[in-house]
Amino acid sequence: MRDTQTKYNKIAILGFGITGQSAIQYFSQIGVKEIHVFERQTEEAFSKNTLAGSFRLPGVDIHFGSDVIENISDFDMLMASPGCPITHPSIQAALKNNITVHNDITYFLKEWRKIGPIVGVTGSNGKSTTVSLLHHVLNTISRPNILVGNIGNSPLADLLREHKPGTIVITELSSYQLELFKDDDYVDIAVITNLTENHLDRYEGKMQLYAHAKMKIAHPDKTELILVADDAGTQKYILPKVNKTVVQAISLFDLSSEAQQFADPENRMLKGEHNLYNIAMVVEVLKKLDIKIDAQVAEAI
Repeated sequence: MRDTQTKYNKIAILGFGITGQSAIQYFSQIGVKEIHVFERQTEEAFSKNTLAGSFRLPGVDIHFGSDVIENISDFDMLMASPGCPITHPSIQAALKNNITVHNDITYFLKEWRKIGPIVGVTGSNGKSTTVSLLHHVLNTISRPNILVGNIGNSPLADLLREHKPGTIVITELSSYQLELFKDDDYVDIAVITNLTENHLDRYEGKMQLYAHAKMKIAHPDKTELILVADDAGTQKYILPKVNKTVVQAISLFDLSSEAQQFADPENRMLKGEHNLYNIAMVVEVLKKLDIKIDAQVAEAI
């Protein structure tokens, strides 16, 4: 297990789902003395879930029936589930009281920055294909990497494992996960695949607010950003917000020399024009990681 230290003595966890359960395990193992979980559903709702009893650990209190934390100032940190919007009253109360607020991804990135480079992929469509292809290529060429994020599991457990210095993390990021990103939660290489109407019920029906959440993936000075210039949503809502960030714009009308070899469907496993965009994005990420697009890489794609 990695030598992981904590500066937190008392934390609140918002939600008892996958993130909440993973957070209990992680923070218990790194020595947080007092953990309180706040779940809006009743305990009866979890009565058929055998996991519920297994989290009755020393120093862990689970409060069912409400996720509104009345005494937020008593805590050092609030860990929120991505399902909780930034407008949630407990999150807003924590921010107002200068309490550190994380979700599992923001906390993970803060710790991973000590280990290796971070590649983040977001967008309305194509995220999973892009991260899976990048993960496959890096495995094929034996570059240490892990895949985390919006894939059904919390990444916190990975922080307890030993990793070779320089290991690349590939993280698939939803707009929900990005909402809590602050300036120091940036990724080194960011990909925004496209932007279409999605999850607008969470964003007051406004594409501008949805785009704002997506843009949190990129720090204006520290992130190299890869975009699809042909995408109408990106043109309208993302490009006008780009400020100082180093941008690589991908267009099928102007593919890089490295990506041109995959323009012919016979030269790639993933067919269809949409997959050519995914491949082109992966190629650009590899280049930014200083990985040569050689025959071994081409064979993996």
